[in-house]
Amino acid sequence: MLDEDAYHASRRQLNQRPCPFEKAVMRGCCGCHRVRQVLIAERQTAACTEEASWHRCRAFFDALRDKARFALHIEDPEAPLPHAQKLRLQCGGLLALQTELAPGDDAAPSTVDIDRLLAQAEVRYPKGEGLPWSSVMRGVSHYVVRARARR
Repeated sequence: MLDEDAYHASRRQLNQRPCPFEKAVMRGCCGCHRVRQVLIAERQTAACTEEASWHRCRAFFDALRDKARFALHIEDPEAPLPHAQKLRLQCGGLLALQTELAPGDDAAPSTVDIDRLLAQAEVRYPKGEGLPWSSVMRGVSHYVVRARARR
């Protein structure tokens, strides 16, 4: 446990702005031109290179998690989510938002740029008013986390 504590302390020190959508970026369901990958003790994490973008992502992530409590059957809003639920929340939410903002765009999911997507959403829905949360929640609840390939 001491090693894990040391890892988390190093991570907080080396990654001052952890990407709120780190799981989506690392899994490859979305990308972001603001992400910088950081290696710590043979593990990989994602850091945001732009403070304003980080705040926008953090605000959307917090709202997304709050709205998804029902869709993901979250009883304790303070409890950490299991890995699969984090992926459903992040990938499902972002991909559904992409579909809402550009319905005819059949871009590959990994080409969805989170920073640009949320900047576009901010322009279309100032202060988050009118965001299509029902569609986004449908994306969260229907997102299927693919099983890891066996080696």
